[in-house]
Amino acid sequence: MLIALPVAGLATAATLATSQIPTPEQYLDSQLGKTQTRLTIVSGPDPSLRQAPVDPSWWSVDVDSETVDPTHAVEDPLDDVVPLLPAGTPTLRIDAATVFMKTTAGVASVSALVGPAGDPAFVGRYDVVQGHAPSNEHEVLVTQSALDDIGAVIGGDLQLRNPDRTFTITGIVDIVDQLDSTRTVVLPDAEPGELLGQAAWYLPDDALTWEQIQQLNTQGVTALSRTVALNPPITGTEMDAAQLVNPWSILSGVLIGGSIVAAFVAYQIALLAGAAFSVSARRQQRALAMTASVGATKKDLRRIMVLQGLVLGGLGAALGIVLGLAGSWAAMRLLDDGNRTVYWSYAPLPWLLAAIAALAVVVGTASALLPARSAAKVDVLAMLRGARRPQRAKRSRPIWSIVLIIAGVAITAVSVAGILWVRASADGGDPIRSDDIRAISPQIGIFAGPILAQIGVIVGGHWLLTQLSRPISRVGLAPRLAVRDAAANGTRSAAALGSIGAAVMLGTFIVGALSLTVGTQAHGYTPPAPLGSLFVEVYGTGEEPPSDARVQRAEGIVQAQSPASVAILRSPVSAYEVPEGDRADAEVALAVPGKPVRCTGDENGSIDDACGHLLDLTQGLYVTTADSLPALLGRSPSGQEIRTFRDGGALVFDNELLSPDGKSRIGFWNAEQAFENGGPAAWNEGDNVQMGEGAVLELTPPEHIETLPAVLVKTPDQYRYTTLISEETAADLGIETSQVSFVAAFDEPADEQMVEAINGASGIDAGISAQAVTGPPSPVLGILLVLGATGILMLGTSAIVLGLARIDGAADDATLAAVGATPGLRRGISFWQGLIIALLGSLTGAAAGLLPIWGLIAASPYMYAEDIPWWAIAAIAVGLPLLVAAANALTSRRRPVVTRRTAIA
Repeated sequence: MLIALPVAGLATAATLATSQIPTPEQYLDSQLGKTQTRLTIVSGPDPSLRQAPVDPSWWSVDVDSETVDPTHAVEDPLDDVVPLLPAGTPTLRIDAATVFMKTTAGVASVSALVGPAGDPAFVGRYDVVQGHAPSNEHEVLVTQSALDDIGAVIGGDLQLRNPDRTFTITGIVDIVDQLDSTRTVVLPDAEPGELLGQAAWYLPDDALTWEQIQQLNTQGVTALSRTVALNPPITGTEMDAAQLVNPWSILSGVLIGGSIVAAFVAYQIALLAGAAFSVSARRQQRALAMTASVGATKKDLRRIMVLQGLVLGGLGAALGIVLGLAGSWAAMRLLDDGNRTVYWSYAPLPWLLAAIAALAVVVGTASALLPARSAAKVDVLAMLRGARRPQRAKRSRPIWSIVLIIAGVAITAVSVAGILWVRASADGGDPIRSDDIRAISPQIGIFAGPILAQIGVIVGGHWLLTQLSRPISRVGLAPRLAVRDAAANGTRSAAALGSIGAAVMLGTFIVGALSLTVGTQAHGYTPPAPLGSLFVEVYGTGEEPPSDARVQRAEGIVQAQSPASVAILRSPVSAYEVPEGDRADAEVALAVPGKPVRCTGDENGSIDDACGHLLDLTQGLYVTTADSLPALLGRSPSGQEIRTFRDGGALVFDNELLSPDGKSRIGFWNAEQAFENGGPAAWNEGDNVQMGEGAVLELTPPEHIETLPAVLVKTPDQYRYTTLISEETAADLGIETSQVSFVAAFDEPADEQMVEAINGASGIDAGISAQAVTGPPSPVLGILLVLGATGILMLGTSAIVLGLARIDGAADDATLAAVGATPGLRRGISFWQGLIIALLGSLTGAAAGLLPIWGLIAASPYMYAEDIPWWAIAAIAVGLPLLVAAANALTSRRRPVVTRRTAIA
C-alpha cells in the first residue's frame, strides 16, 4: 500500500490531465456543433488580410515597417457575410448580447445569445436538454442557472427590462463551454444597444475550401472550416505553426510537473520503504541466518531481499494503477462544473501509466538495496541467537550534515543576490535576457539551496537524535525510553525525519508562496470603499452632472436596503466634464502628493509602480459630509478626525499625500491645459515625448495650491478616495462637483442579491450603477487545503514509521509489561515516540521551507513578510506533530504481546 497509494495519486492526476486533451473532431464539434463552417467579420476589406488555416483568430494584414500603419487604406467592416456567399447558401447567425433579466431578487445583467441556437445543426455546441427549441419570436431558451434565478419552470415567463419584454420559456439549453452556474438566455432578436459580441455566421452544409476562405479574407472575413481544419494546407508563412489541437501544451506541463511530483513521491517511498525493509530484514534475521548456515552466499541473501522489493513494487504498481483509474473516473464526475471543454472524455494514456508503474517497480526494488546489503553482512551465530546491536551514528555524519546545511543556506543567499543583480542589470543599460543562464541559475538555486539543507538534516538526523537523547531523558521515564529507542534505530528514525521534513518543507513553501501571491494581488487592489459595503454610482448625462432628482432617487433606493449607515461622495469636475467653451477660464482640482512626481518611462511607455501609485493618489480627492464618515472609514471617526474635517481640514488616507509639515495640498490646474495633456501629468523630455524610453511623466505645475490642515487616516485597505474634504470646505475653495456616489455599510456584507434589488428598483436607469465591494481572493481556503494535505501526508508517514517502531519494539513492550510498566507509561512512550520524530522532522522541514520564501521576499519588491500566515506555519510545524503524537498514543496497544525476550548483545 505504501507504493500503491502514491502510484494511485500519480495515475489519477495523469489521467485527469490527459482527459483535458481533445481530439480534433471533439474540438471542432465544440466550436461548430454539426455545422461545417463558421464565418466572422474581423476587419474592413483588405487584399493583404490572411489567416491561419486552423485558427481564424490568428490573422494579419500588411503594414509599413516604419510606421506600423496598414499598407492598404482602412475601410469600414462589412455588416453581413451573406452577400459574399453563393446565392441560396443556408446560413445561421448567432450574436452575443447582454440583457437585464428580472429575477426573484430584482434585476440582473446576464449574457444572451441571439439567433437560432436551438437548431439541431448546433447539437454539440448548444444542446437543448429539456423542453424544445423556440418556434416563434415570443419563445426563448434559458440555462438551468437562469431558470433557477427567475424562479420559473418550463412554460413560464422570462421578463426583460429596459426595454420591457416578456417571453415564454420553452426549454433548457446546455452550452458546451459554459459553467452550469452561468446565466444565459437565447433570444430570437435583440435591441441594437444590447449587442456586445462579434456576430458569427454558421454554414450547416457547406465546408468552405481554402481557396474560398482566402477570397473571403480579402473582404475582412475569417473562417473556421471543418474540412480545412482537419487537412490544413501549407501557406508558407509563420501561421503554419498554428495547430488545431496541441496535445503537448498540456503534456509538457504534465511531464514537467509530474516529474517533480514523481521525484518527491519516489523520495518518500524510498525513505519509508527502505525503513520498512530494514525492519523486515531484522525480523527475518533468524530465517536468513538459517539460509546462510546451509550454504547460501551473500549474493543469495541480497537477492532474497531485492526480489522482495521487486515483487512488492510490482504488486503495488498494479494495484495503484487500478485505483488511479477508478479515482480519476470518480474525480471527473465530482469536478464536473458543466464546462465540457475541460474534461473532453475519459482518456487515460497507456504509455504514461506504464511509466508511472515502471517508476514504482524501480523505486520498490531500489528501496530494498541498502537493507539487502546490510542483511548480507551476517554474523550467522549472532543472528541464530537473535542478538542485535543498537545502531551507532557515524562520526562523519555531523560534519557532512553541517557542511550541507551551510551550503544550502549559502546557495539560497547567493541566488537571491543573483536575482537582484539580474534585476539591477535592467536599469543599468545592459539587461540580461530571461533565457540567459545567468538569469536561470539564481531561480534554480533559490529552490535547490533549501533542498540541499534538508538533505543535510537527514544525513545528520541519527546523530542529532543521539545528542537530543540526553536532555530529553531528564524529562521523564516515557520520553527517555522513547528517545533512546529512536537513537538506537537510526535507519528507521532518519528515514522518518527525512520523510516528514520533506512533506512539511513542501507544505510550508506552498502556504508561504500562496500567501505571498495573494498578498501581492491585494496590495495592487484598490476597492472603491470598505469591503462588504455597497458602492452605488450616479451619473449625469453628457457634460451635465446628475440632477438632484436622480441623486435623491438613488439615495432612496439605497436606503430601502436598510443599511447601517450611508455616505455620499462627490467628485470634483474633471477637465473632460468642463464644456469646451469654458475650459480656458475654468480650473480643475486634484490632490498634490507631498513629493514631486517624476516617472521615467521604458520602451513601452510603462512607468514604475511606485510612481504610478502617486499619480493615482492625485485622483482620489472627494467631497463628502461629516455624517458620511462612518461608512467611508468602516468605523466611527476619532475625535481628532471629526474636528479636523469640520474645521475645514482634510482626511488623508496615504502619507504620500502629506507635505513635509503634515499638511494636505489641493492643486488647481487650468482645465484647458489639463484637457490637452490628458490630465495634470504630461510626458516631456526624451526622444518621444508621448511615451517611450527616456520620456518623463510628471505633474505640470498647477495654477495655484491651497494648503489645508490634515490628519492621516488608517484603514485596512487603500480606497478609491484618498483625500476627503467637507462640502463647506469645497465651496470655500471654489471646487465644483459632478459625479455622485453612495457607500452603504451593512451589518452583514453586501451581496449580489442587493445589487439585483437596486437594479430592479432603479428600472435599469443608465445613470445608476451598483456593485458589492469584495476584496481579492482570500488565501485561507487554499491554506486550509494545504494544511489538510500536509496533515494527511504527515499522519500517513508517521503511521508507517511509528507502526514499524511498534512492530520492531514489540519485544521491548512485552519486557516493560513484564516488569510492571503501567498502560499509562506505555501509552506515554507511544506519545513521545510520535512527538520526538514528528516535531523534529517538522521543525527542520519548516525551516527549510521558509528558506525559499525568504528568498522570494528578498528578491521581490512586491512581496512582504507580513503576508505570511505564521499561524499556518505554526500549525504545520507544531500543531501537526502534537496531533501525530496524540494519535499514536491513542492507538497504542493496551495489552502487550508476550514473546520471548532476547537480550541485546
